[in-house]
Amino acid sequence: MATAEKRNTSTTAPQSLTLLNSDFMEDQSAALAERIEDVRAAWQAVYARDPSTEELRAAQAFVKRQKERFDDDKAARKQLARSLLNSNEFLYVD
Repeated sequence: MATAEKRNTSTTAPQSLTLLNSDFMEDQSAALAERIEDVRAAWQAVYARDPSTEELRAAQAFVKRQKERFDDDKAARKQLARSLLNSNEFLYVD
């Protein structure tokens, strides 16, 4: 049996969908939504950095759409948290 020192990075659709829709991720998104008040706070909590101007604009637009969809600030923050926790930047170390 051959061994490999390094595993190639691979992600399949079922892996991503399982993570996105898991009860664990749902719980973690809800917990993060409780701690954050705005997009900048979310970026700091998840990535330990401020969002770029482009990221800030896109995230604020996303949160606005979610507020309209759910008519609830907390639900909108939860969707933002879920998105950030499922991002490549959060999941993979370069």
